[in-house]
Amino acid sequence: MEKYLRFKGSEFVRGIYFFLLTAILLGGLVQQGLYFDENFYPYHIILHLLFIIFLIRIWLYKENVFKPYLIFMLIPITYALPLFFEPASAYLAIQGVIRASSTVAFFIMAVYVFHKDSLYHRYVPYMMHGIGLILSLHMLLFDLGILTEGHYIMMGRYAGLVEYANTFGVLLAALFFYGLIQFERTQNKWLMTFHLSVLPMYLFMVFKSQSRGVLLLSSLIFIVVIGLSKTKQQLKLLLVSSLALVTALMLYLAIEQVNVFRMIVLVACLSLLFSRAICECLDRLPKEITFNRLVIPLGMVTLIGFSLVNILNEGLLYDILLGWFELDMSKLTQTRTFTERLAFLTDGFYIFGDAPFIGHGARAWALMYQSVRSYDYQSLEVHNGYLDILIETGIIGFSVIMLLIGLILRQVYRSTDTYITLMPVFLIMGHSFMDFNLSFGYVWFFLIIMTANQIDLTVNLITIKRKTE
Repeated sequence: MEKYLRFKGSEFVRGIYFFLLTAILLGGLVQQGLYFDENFYPYHIILHLLFIIFLIRIWLYKENVFKPYLIFMLIPITYALPLFFEPASAYLAIQGVIRASSTVAFFIMAVYVFHKDSLYHRYVPYMMHGIGLILSLHMLLFDLGILTEGHYIMMGRYAGLVEYANTFGVLLAALFFYGLIQFERTQNKWLMTFHLSVLPMYLFMVFKSQSRGVLLLSSLIFIVVIGLSKTKQQLKLLLVSSLALVTALMLYLAIEQVNVFRMIVLVACLSLLFSRAICECLDRLPKEITFNRLVIPLGMVTLIGFSLVNILNEGLLYDILLGWFELDMSKLTQTRTFTERLAFLTDGFYIFGDAPFIGHGARAWALMYQSVRSYDYQSLEVHNGYLDILIETGIIGFSVIMLLIGLILRQVYRSTDTYITLMPVFLIMGHSFMDFNLSFGYVWFFLIIMTANQIDLTVNLITIKRKTE
């Protein structure tokens, strides 16, 4: 009886944390993705209060399984080290420590709430697609003129609630892969339909963000997903993705041609028809597939390579994109952005070289880049999340952070039967080599939920081998 009451009490507390963490996740989305520290202040207070209560609870009830995750508190310590060695700004360095502490607190509590054996694990798909629907429908209503306040379209590109097109695009692309992978893995018919119905909308939003990096990296991730799947899974994923692509392109063409009401009806109808068509097609797939599993991945590589060459040489595909979809092809083919990124990279390493071991503290690039810039540019971000961490925390901090991220990814990998479920996480982390997604507090929260719900607590975070006598 005592154990039963303790279990019920634990689940009640976990339910409160589930509600509050979900509120923080959704609330942070409408605060410009928690990019600015002033947007983050209320979340700092709530998260730290929740975390203190959490620490008291695991101490009182001896929930030792969560204690290894306290090693992640090393991260805010690494952000605090520059404070002892003349940071670029003591005030901003302190803000960086608080931000890192809030993120770590959110992570540890998310593991507590969403791990695989938790009752709240099953709600994560609804949370993920809830985020996707908020981002997508808000952007759609803004483009149709129903919502008028704000700056959510930048230079003709969808930027969404985060107000930055590339981060908006990579979040929706990650949600597309999440829905695609989870659809193939679930046995629940309702959940399968739900995963399917949102995929065309996500792809439509990715296209409207016009992010070349996201589109290219998404193509590579798709090839990896296909390559890691069995032959029949490949056919399913290829069928779903192809029909989602066609549906998304139909929406792309329609949004400029129809009125608000018809567009909303069209989105709803196409989503339902898409999911229904997929279910019908999947029922007709043969049970046994005999061709080599490398055929589809190699075909995808060939198709993507041909498409890139055709666009760069202004061939037929270039004309279709320019004429039918009215894309600004200069944005897709220009190399100016690439050369800028190289300059940021070079200049960033000059800043890093001034304090290679402990770093300059949070927001160091924004404060110092003008003193080292190789030409006259303006950019408050280095456009590389990992170089940003290196500049702010030095080799010591960067090594600690990457090691801890590696530990959690290893635990997730050991907790699941397939590597594919990590692909949405790898998409965002990979894209962060070329952009500043990791400067958004919300992106960290998003990644945390995606990984926390894949953790099996029976798999050790840190394996310690003990000597036997």
